[in-house]
Amino acid sequence: MTHTPLTSEDRALAGRLAAFYKDHLFNNVLPPWEARTADTEYGGYLHCFDRRWNLYDDEKYIWFQGRQIWMFSRLYRKTGDKKWLELARIGRDFVIDRSKAYAGGGRFNYQLDRTGQVIRRGTISIWTDFFILQALGEYILASGDETDLPLVKEMWPIWVRNTCDPKCEDIFHSVYDPRFFGYPMGVPFMATVLHDLLGDEVFEAGTSCSKTILYTYARDDYKVLFENLTPAGEVLPVETGTICNPGHTAETMWFVMDYARLAGEETLISRAAEVLDWDWEKGVDHVRGGFYSFMNAMGGEPYQAAWHKETGARWDDKVWWANCEPLVSLSMAANALNSHEWFQRFLSHHEFTQKYFVDHVYGEWFSSLNADNTVKDSAKGSLWKAAYHLPRALLLTGEELEAIARGA
Repeated sequence: MTHTPLTSEDRALAGRLAAFYKDHLFNNVLPPWEARTADTEYGGYLHCFDRRWNLYDDEKYIWFQGRQIWMFSRLYRKTGDKKWLELARIGRDFVIDRSKAYAGGGRFNYQLDRTGQVIRRGTISIWTDFFILQALGEYILASGDETDLPLVKEMWPIWVRNTCDPKCEDIFHSVYDPRFFGYPMGVPFMATVLHDLLGDEVFEAGTSCSKTILYTYARDDYKVLFENLTPAGEVLPVETGTICNPGHTAETMWFVMDYARLAGEETLISRAAEVLDWDWEKGVDHVRGGFYSFMNAMGGEPYQAAWHKETGARWDDKVWWANCEPLVSLSMAANALNSHEWFQRFLSHHEFTQKYFVDHVYGEWFSSLNADNTVKDSAKGSLWKAAYHLPRALLLTGEELEAIARGA
């Protein structure tokens, strides 16, 4: 892909859109969550809401407690508004002091009841550990309270080891299969979160895993980022071995680009942009707009993995998280590469999401669209959706647009 520099018109438009994203985040998306997510009786967060914001499930899924702690902590660091720090504290106190979330040994339970005293499902997911680790790191940076720093230091090497271990079976919502091993997508992002606390020691894992993602799982012969390869790094073209996920690819590429800027690994940025270019070409519905839910790297009808079946997702659905994450990666590529072409792609996807995903009646975004862009799932929160992917994407996209407008 060739690049021409961003124009003065691009930068002026980026400035206007940065203001738009700030308004959309703070006046459309966040107010319904701010009003009702805190569980004032038992602590922590409630997040399963229908379109009209009626609560329909009060279980405490700990990975979502962690996601929202991170989000509210980052909002406080961005704005200085103490209401966000207070919301972050409510989540932090629940998972650390008021519940049975912590299982010991650097691991956290997956699901508790609303009170936090009954363990529904235990240490079945290293993604629970991931979201709690990033949450505690961000909360320390926001609050200045280092009470949880020893736990963060304990968890980091345990989580990295489990994430990079093909024999680790605790990968729910995925299903463990010894034939396959998923790529370590979260490590670059975690390294950026924890760098200010742990220092340059995060760079070894961050750089190693970024290169594994970009040069092992991203395959030039297929021009896709595979979700799974064999433990030896080979393609096994059966069942889950054929799956690629356009939303994960877009999300992971901004993880890598953001990490590369922190670590001074400039070559990783250009490679990440190349993989993102593949994603744009193959993972986007170029007729009706939007990123597909999942695809078959070999062509043909994609295999429906367990978590696709659980959510009722078809391959050509457009899911909220898989379409808000590209806003970050596309704007970041435009900024990092000073690229008019990437900015035009961002504008195209921005227009799509605003036209079809935004609920102008009850706020926030719909959970998913059908292939023809009609609303499929109108829920605002669920087992899969909370105040995380969307507000994070809007916040970070706004920051990239601000940087473009400044010429930085």
